Amino acid sequence: MLLAVMPCVVATMLLTSYFTIDKIRTLEDGFTANGGATAKRLASYSDLSLYAGDIGALRRVSQDAIREPGVQSVQISNGAGLLVTAHRNGPVPAQTRGFSAAVRIRPTGSFDDWSVDDDDGGAGAVGNVRVVIDSSGLYRQELRSAITGLLIGLATLIAAMWGATLLARGIAAPLRQLGVTVAAIRAGDLNARSRLDSDDELGRLSAGIDDMAAALAGHHSELEARVREAQLQAQQRLSQAEQANAAKARFLAAASHDLRQPLHAVGLFVGKLRETAGRDQLALVERIDEGLSGMSGLLTALLDISRLDAGVVEPQRSVVSIGKLFDDAEATLSSLAIERETRLLFRRRDLHVDVDPALSARILSNFVENALRYAAGGAVLVSAQRHGDKVRVQVRDNGIGIASMYHERVFEEFFQLDNPERDRRKGLGLGLAICARAARLLDIRIGLESAVGKGSCFYFDLPAAERPAPVVAAAPAMPTARAQGRALVVDDDRAIRDGTIGLIEQWGLTTVAASTVDEAVEALVSQGSEFDYLLCDLQLSEVDDGWRVIEAARRIDARTRLLLVSGDTSAATLRRARENGVVLLTKPVTPAKLRAALGPVGISPSGGTLAA
Repeated sequence: MLLAVMPCVVATMLLTSYFTIDKIRTLEDGFTANGGATAKRLASYSDLSLYAGDIGALRRVSQDAIREPGVQSVQISNGAGLLVTAHRNGPVPAQTRGFSAAVRIRPTGSFDDWSVDDDDGGAGAVGNVRVVIDSSGLYRQELRSAITGLLIGLATLIAAMWGATLLARGIAAPLRQLGVTVAAIRAGDLNARSRLDSDDELGRLSAGIDDMAAALAGHHSELEARVREAQLQAQQRLSQAEQANAAKARFLAAASHDLRQPLHAVGLFVGKLRETAGRDQLALVERIDEGLSGMSGLLTALLDISRLDAGVVEPQRSVVSIGKLFDDAEATLSSLAIERETRLLFRRRDLHVDVDPALSARILSNFVENALRYAAGGAVLVSAQRHGDKVRVQVRDNGIGIASMYHERVFEEFFQLDNPERDRRKGLGLGLAICARAARLLDIRIGLESAVGKGSCFYFDLPAAERPAPVVAAAPAMPTARAQGRALVVDDDRAIRDGTIGLIEQWGLTTVAASTVDEAVEALVSQGSEFDYLLCDLQLSEVDDGWRVIEAARRIDARTRLLLVSGDTSAATLRRARENGVVLLTKPVTPAKLRAALGPVGISPSGGTLAA
C-alpha cells in the first residue's frame, strides 16, 4: 500500500519543501536588500556633512533614520575620529542585523539618488555608516512559511494515506488474495481458489485464475494416470529386457562352448594331419588351416562383441605395469610383425595404471595388429606417456593414413577402408569395434589422429597408478625331469578328446583318456604320480566342471603341469586360473599354441592365459 502512494507523497513533499525554501530565500533577499539600501541612503545623505565635520547635521540624519521602522541604531564615523551615534529607545530585539556603507563625496547627481555602488572596496571614502535593523519580523515570517509548508506536507501525507487505504480496500487486498492463490497453485495445491465476488477487472482475473487451476487439476490427474501407465509399461519392458539379457547371456555361454567345440576338434585333427601329411597333401592342409584360422578369428571376435554388448563382461581392475602390457603385446605380435616385414618398436616407461589387464591388453593388441596390417614394410611404435592423472598409450605407424571423414567410422563393425574384396589377411573389420566397446566398458577415452599419406596414431588413456609394493612370491617347486611324458586328457566331447590324444601322441607323449570328473579323479588316484600333464576341459557337464579335476591333481602330485581348456573367457575364470597357477587355453586352440603350452617335461607352470 505504501509503495503504491509513495511516489505521490515524495513528489508532494519535494514540491512543498521547494516552495517553502524559495519563500524563505525571497524574504531573506528582500530584508538584505532593504537593509543595504537604508545604509547606502544614509551614507548618501551624510557625505558632505561628514566631509565638513558638521556634527549637528549628522545627528539630524541619524535621528531621522532611527524613526524609520525597524532601525535600532545608526553609527556615522570617519577616519579622523568623528563618531555620531543614535539608538532607538526601548528594549533591544533578540534578532538584529547590521548593514554598512561607505560614505563618498558624490561628484554629480541629486541627493535623492542614494543607490551608490561601493564595489571599489571603500576606495575614496570619507567615512562609514552602519545601520542595525531589527530582524525579528523576518524570523517570524520565515517561521510562518516553514509551518505553512509543514502543514501542507502533513495534509498531503494524510490525504495520501487515506487514498492508499481506499486503494488497499479496493485493489491491494484482492491482489494479495490472488497472489496467495497463485502461490498455492505453484506449490502444487491445484484445489486452491481465489473466489473474488466482484464484477470488475479483478473479479474477471480471479475467475480466470480459478478456471486455470481447475484445468490444471484435470490435466494433472490425467498426467498422473499416464505416468502410472508408463511406469507399468516401463517395468514390463525392463522385465522383458532383463529376460532378454539373461537369454542372451545363456546363448553366449552356449555359443562360447558349443561353437568353439567343433572348431577346436577340427583344429586338433588338422594339426595331427599336418604331422602325417605328405608333400602333396601339405598344401591342402595349409589351406584348410588358413580357413579354420579365419573362421576361429571371426567367431572369437563376434562372441567378444556380443559379450561386450550384452553387459556380461565385468571389469576386474588392478594395478598393472605398462611394461608388462608391452611385453605381452610384443610376445603375441612379434611373429605377425616379422610376417609383415614391419619393425615393431616398444618404448617402455616405468609407469603403472589401474585398469582391467585383459581388456586393456585386448585394446593394445588390436591397435598394434591393425597398425601392422596397414604399415607393411614400415614401422610401428608403441609408447606411453603420463599426462596428469592419465597415462596415454599410443600406437603410431607410418602407413597409408586415414582421411578425417573416416576417423569415427573405423570403429564400426566390419568397416574397412582398403579391403573391398574382404581379404581375411587384412582383418575382419571387428578389432577396432571391440576396442571401442571395451573402452566404453572401462570408461576410458580412445581416439585417432591421422592424415592420408602421413600415417596414423591410435591412442587410449588409462588411469595412472602408483607403483605397487613389491611382493615376494614363493619359488615354485622344481621337480626332476622324467624320461617319458604322460598326459591325462579329460573331455566329454569324444571328437576333441580323440583329436587331442592323437595330436600329443605324435609329439611323443603317452596318454590316458577320461570323459567325466569321476573317471579323471579315479585315474589320478590310481596312477596320479605318473602324470606329467593334465589337459582338462572346463565344462564337462551341466553340474561338473574341470576345477574338481584340477584340485584333485594338485593334491595328488603338485609336479603335474595343469592345462585347462575352455571357451569361457569371463574375468572370473581368468582370475581363478591365474590365482591357481593354471595355464588357461581358450578354444579353439591351435596345435602350435597347445605344443607351446605343454613346455618342457617336468617344469611346473607359473599360470597364465594363452589365447589361440
